[in-house]
Order: sequence, then structure tokens, then C-alpha cells
Amino acid sequence: MPDGGTSAPPAKTGIYAGRTDVPHAGTSNTEHGENTGKKTSSSTAVDLEAFGAFWLVYPKSRDREKTLTEWRTAITNGADPQQITAAAQAYAREKAGEEWRFIKHSANWLRERRYEDDYAPQPNGKPALRAVNGASQNDIDSMSEEEIERALRFG
Repeated sequence: MPDGGTSAPPAKTGIYAGRTDVPHAGTSNTEHGENTGKKTSSSTAVDLEAFGAFWLVYPKSRDREKTLTEWRTAITNGADPQQITAAAQAYAREKAGEEWRFIKHSANWLRERRYEDDYAPQPNGKPALRAVNGASQNDIDSMSEEEIERALRFG
């Protein structure tokens, strides 16, 4: 007897698959992201260079995998990587001097779409913002993708 519990073929039992275009125990293709023509976060090419720039300038980068997942979600939803990085720099300027506990973790900041907030522009006459690791935006811009990946791996 087959695992299905009956030895009779479907034609004799009256049990038929209702729809052949619905896989996975009755759930639709759309629910599984199959054959929809849409890019899913797993199929979206992530610009690691842009993510690396964000990671280096954000003032409280924590949990790289969770942050990368939120980054992919933001990019998939149409966010501009340069806008995110610029907003992260502005957020870092705004939070400079505040208690560490009041600075959002990077994944939370992305998930809450804080990159869409209005931040004060960089004031004139002040030095350019530097990341905690000492990298400036010029340093980050001149880094190769391999250097950024190495920095991400070793923090």
C-alpha cells in the first residue's frame, strides 16, 4: 500500500488534484514567490560595496547578517543605497555625543526606514564625519570591493 493510505489509483477513489498550477499543499505560486516574475530578496543582487559603505559609516553597526537582511529588504523595496548611506552619515552626526544606548542598532534603523527621515545638513566649517574605525567617506569610496568585504568580515 502506498504512503497515501489507499492502494486504489485516484480515478477510482474520486480524489483529484484540484489545480495543477498550485504547488505545496494547496498554497499558490504567489505565496511562495514562484513564477511571479518578481525579484525576491534572495534573487536580488546586493551591492556589497554600497552595503560596506553603510556599515562603515553607521554609528552602531551590530549583527551584520540581520543588517544585511534588512538592507536587502530596503533595496528590494526601492530604497536608494546612496540615500541610505547619506542618511546614516547624517544620523551619526546628529547622534554624536549622545549616550550609546540611545543610538539605534543598524538593523532596526533600516527596518524602521529611518533613512527616510529628515536630518540636518552637514554644518559648514566642521570636519567631515569619521566612522568609529577611523574611515572617512573618501577612504570608503577609494576601497575596492575586496577591501570592503575584508573589512566586513573582520569588523
